[in-house]
Amino acid sequence: NVVNAAALYRYIRKPWDETDLILTVAEALRSFEQEQQLAYQNALLKEINAKLESSLSLLLATLEATIDGVLVLDFAGKVVSFNQKFAEIWNLPGSTSTDDSQKLVDLILESLIKADAIAFQELLVQENIKKRDLLRLKNGSVIEYYLQPQQLAGKIVGQVWSFRDVTQEKQTEETFKHQALHDPLTNLPNRSLFDQKLSEVLTHATYHSEIVALMFLDLDLFKEVNDTFGHSVGDLLLQSVTKRLVACLREIDLIARWGGDEFAIILPQIHYRQNASEIAKRLIEVLQPEFILEGHCLRVTISIGIALYPEDGLDSSTLLRCADKALYNAKKSGRNNYSSLE
Repeated sequence: NVVNAAALYRYIRKPWDETDLILTVAEALRSFEQEQQLAYQNALLKEINAKLESSLSLLLATLEATIDGVLVLDFAGKVVSFNQKFAEIWNLPGSTSTDDSQKLVDLILESLIKADAIAFQELLVQENIKKRDLLRLKNGSVIEYYLQPQQLAGKIVGQVWSFRDVTQEKQTEETFKHQALHDPLTNLPNRSLFDQKLSEVLTHATYHSEIVALMFLDLDLFKEVNDTFGHSVGDLLLQSVTKRLVACLREIDLIARWGGDEFAIILPQIHYRQNASEIAKRLIEVLQPEFILEGHCLRVTISIGIALYPEDGLDSSTLLRCADKALYNAKKSGRNNYSSLE
């Protein structure tokens, strides 16, 4: 294999020349070395390709095994790849492929509420951004996403999106949050939420020079209802009273169960003390019709104490004390009445 057939033929047919023979053999050796090197390179290339195919298969298998939906976009915003979990999260048709970049993006945008669709569209054109947030769908689902740039050799070549359906987690979270801030019997805000809202309302009123009324309400002789008919009827009465009181208030007002048979109300943006008095009269009147509960006919009245910001106090604690004192005065004057510190 070292000396080709033509060279051998030459030395058979003509007299032997040492220099020519050396040159011919040297050329043949170089050719042999080049062929060996080329064969080695081909073998190495096959080995590298096999490793790349194996790595790609492993990467794709990993992509499919992840619990997140993954979407990869190139620098131009075209879809490079996505996994099956991504298709499931966004309810994509089975025929959707990476060739349908605009169709895929449109399907996502159509699923989102308007504000989140706009935000998502803006993120698609960001070149170098890391962001984690939530997307809300029209069907009520909540999708958490994590966005980061895709880099290759130090250059940004696209985006990688990870998506996870967190609807159940968010619903559970909201349920716990609601339970922590609301009374379980009446579903009204509890003291914690009331204190929080009162602080917010007073801050707003201070900034805008507004008047705020604070009321304490107490059901008159409620203990007798529990003692006579039992706590189950007493609970039903509290729920029925709550419905009537809420119906008398504006959307911006807030009523909370303070504890037992006591309620507290915040009335923001009133113009005069008389406005608070008129609302107190309505609250007393709405309870005048009797309640029919478990076959029992019950009548109930309330006493109300009123305090005004800024006239009666500039902070929550002072206003609460004033409203409580006014409530005491209303009960002392015969109940089924309201009182304020005029």
